[in-house]
Amino acid sequence: MNPDYQLAYMNLGIISLHDGDYQNAEAEYRKAAELDPSDATAFAGIGDALEHQGKFQEAIPAYRMAEKLDSNCAAAYIGLGRIYLETKDYSSATHELRKGLSAAPANGEVHSLLAEALADTGDLDGAIAEAKESIRVQPQNPQTLVKLAKFLEKKGDAKSALQECNLARQWSMPLEDIAHCGEIQKRLGVEVTFIARDYSHFTSVPPPVAEVKDVSAPISHPTVTMKQGETVESAWQDAYDNAKRKLEAGQWAEAVKPAETAAALAEQLKPVDYRMMNTFDLLGEIYYRRVRLADAKVVLQRELDLTVEALGPQSEQIQRPVSALAIIAMEKKDYATAETLYLRLLDNVEKNYDPIDFRISRTLVQVGEFYESQKAYEKGEPYLLHAYEIGKRADGDVGPVIEAYAAILQRFYISWGKFDKAEPYCRKVLSLREQNYGRNSRAVAESIQTLADVLDKQGKNDEAASLRKRSEAILGAGIPPKQQ
Repeated sequence: MNPDYQLAYMNLGIISLHDGDYQNAEAEYRKAAELDPSDATAFAGIGDALEHQGKFQEAIPAYRMAEKLDSNCAAAYIGLGRIYLETKDYSSATHELRKGLSAAPANGEVHSLLAEALADTGDLDGAIAEAKESIRVQPQNPQTLVKLAKFLEKKGDAKSALQECNLARQWSMPLEDIAHCGEIQKRLGVEVTFIARDYSHFTSVPPPVAEVKDVSAPISHPTVTMKQGETVESAWQDAYDNAKRKLEAGQWAEAVKPAETAAALAEQLKPVDYRMMNTFDLLGEIYYRRVRLADAKVVLQRELDLTVEALGPQSEQIQRPVSALAIIAMEKKDYATAETLYLRLLDNVEKNYDPIDFRISRTLVQVGEFYESQKAYEKGEPYLLHAYEIGKRADGDVGPVIEAYAAILQRFYISWGKFDKAEPYCRKVLSLREQNYGRNSRAVAESIQTLADVLDKQGKNDEAASLRKRSEAILGAGIPPKQQ
């Protein structure tokens, strides 16, 4: 409708970045910057996309342009800080992150990154202070808690280091950080092990999903030739890091071989811990991106089995493989398995998190949308309504969270043909968008048209016609010319 609408390219860049399609994100942000060369956020987006591709030297000028256009562009300072940390230029990282701190003093990430930079320059006191400030402004911050524990350990404050580890373990975090906590605790005299246990008393956990025999060829791990003096662990680490770098750079085909090598080596590591789970998670993602669904399913099932063996079936760490296996089951049209997996995922998050935690509402939406895709609307409805109520309790009756959940219910009821039920959610979405963007903003035109369509379906034609006139007036007010 409007090929020169700069905000559309910006939002496509955000979505592509979130989905890990960094090359497309770069292209969308470049188009946005072309349409509006004064938009610092567009250049910061280009820098972010390049950074995720490992193109650090190309990302730096993009971030610099964002800085030049807007001295308060925190994303540019933070991006530069990350790059300089990655390239071990700790002095430059500290300089940029301090500027980021001035632009966004309540940003937990900038405090956390600055803590890391200060620690690497030897300023442990400064690092501890910044890590604590990061946690103060962003309390649900387990990775920074782990950083703080490391700094305190180096400082010789073993008691406080252990306390931070214990706090971190209460939150969901990557398996690497769980392992780091364990390493710190072991060094400080606390025994931490990953062992298999009998969890058969958890009767509410669904039984393991039966494997479906696929026609594709089975995975054969490559034979690994060890270098002289090389250990299994060091060889695994090199292969894993190589595969991860290639994946992050979008080099999916090139990532396959090192990931398969890492998987072969991971099977030899003892004890069963995060290294095996992360390796199979990485290999599963690579196979998925290469559209090798049968192979992805096998390795993700292996990751799930290892996670249950090491941490138990109620561990929150099973969520990654269960969710991925559900998506693959959907793509393979194995809907019975997908349903079992989605319900298992929901059972897990409800047992692990606070009743109003966003992870529960997010999973409820996944389950509801699964049933919607099967046109099992009666089954899906209570899950989506529950998610909406959690959103209201967590975020109040205004704001982007409740708008998103209202939009989901609006779409769900329209798909179902229940236009009387869709109407209040259409009105809710319209009201919130009017508050956020203004009554005459083009951002509300689509919501006005949707409500008009729903009213027409109920025979409320006069109000529908009035709304359409309003939408046409907004859209006909003129589209800004392409900015030169």
